[in-house]
Amino acid sequence: MRCHVLSRSAVFFAVALVSPAVMLAAESKSGEPKGVAGIIRAQAEVGQAQAACVRAAAEYTASAAQANKTLEEAQGIAIENNQSAVDGYYANRERREAYMQRHARTRVSRDALVRFAAEDAPPRLSRYGLCGEGRSLPWPALLRGEEFGQLRSELDRLFAERTAGDCGPGSQFFHDVHILTEQMATMLRQRVREVAPAEYMAAKKFIAALAYEAQAPQEGNLVAANG
Repeated sequence: MRCHVLSRSAVFFAVALVSPAVMLAAESKSGEPKGVAGIIRAQAEVGQAQAACVRAAAEYTASAAQANKTLEEAQGIAIENNQSAVDGYYANRERREAYMQRHARTRVSRDALVRFAAEDAPPRLSRYGLCGEGRSLPWPALLRGEEFGQLRSELDRLFAERTAGDCGPGSQFFHDVHILTEQMATMLRQRVREVAPAEYMAAKKFIAALAYEAQAPQEGNLVAANG
């Protein structure tokens, strides 16, 4: 519901007009004597009208004051909310920066990365060496079983016939060794619950060493052994 409140100047202008209007109305009533009684009644009506106007002016003043108070309170709340938002933003940023500083990762140099990769790489085949008249590989006990016989023979032949250029992903040697070692690793995993953990790990590391050797340049002692 919309209320229309008169301005203060309009209220006092209305008060000024009430007195003459009421007097004329009192004098123009038909059938009533024009005299002291009529003037008294008119003055009483004027007083009532003026009192009503004063009340209206007072109500207007109170309403305006309340409106100003409400506006000021709303502005104060808005300022507090904006300040809280700003404080929250900077507080969150400080917490985020502190977290990033605590958990910042130290950059690792290229030399360190190369060193870590070398440490994690399987041992070179020269550590195991070649043995026997056919220069067969020194297979761990677990890989000497009959089920590995065909794969074992193929890998012995490949490494016995290897030349200095047989290395790297682009070579046929690497391709053949990769296929055979994958097949041998698959067969080994099928027996993981049947053998001792130490035997299983020794066989697994040896297969990894064969696969790694196929992509690395041949070492001097192996070249000499094949010469």
